Amino acid sequence: FHNTSSPARREKKVPTLSNRWLLQFRQGIAMSTGESIGSAATPVYLSSLYISKRYWSKNKIFAGIDYSYHESLYNFQRLQGIHPGEEKQYAWKSGVYAGHEFLYGRVGLMMQIGVYIHQAILPSPLLYEKLGMNWYLLQRESGIVKECWISTLLKTHYSTAELAELGVGVSF
Repeated sequence: FHNTSSPARREKKVPTLSNRWLLQFRQGIAMSTGESIGSAATPVYLSSLYISKRYWSKNKIFAGIDYSYHESLYNFQRLQGIHPGEEKQYAWKSGVYAGHEFLYGRVGLMMQIGVYIHQAILPSPLLYEKLGMNWYLLQRESGIVKECWISTLLKTHYSTAELAELGVGVSF
């Protein structure tokens, strides 16, 4: 039970992170039905390599390259007989992007915008966006690994969602 109606204020000081450059890698997976209505959901494997710069200890800007392999596009080509034996070459996408992340302790809210540099067999709009959240399991200034996190991202083309990604990341 409380001893008073106005308890002493408890403040927890969040450690400040140095403003530094980081090399970051994120690996994710998503499920997608692709362009076929009523088809089974198949995995999409996503990788991202980027550099980031922390500033004001609670913001981060970044730029990098994305890669995604779409199992549904591979299956679509096999079923339709398109590019026999070469289906994997036309089932991946890649893009370059830039973004920003707001850091609130162990949570980061991020947004990025990218442009495709390689399209799959079924082309998408040239621009794509990702919005999401990173939950940092590790944030430190010493050692080789500086950060480790779990991410959830929504990838869209303008206002049309393509997939929801669940991933893990590490920065050096």
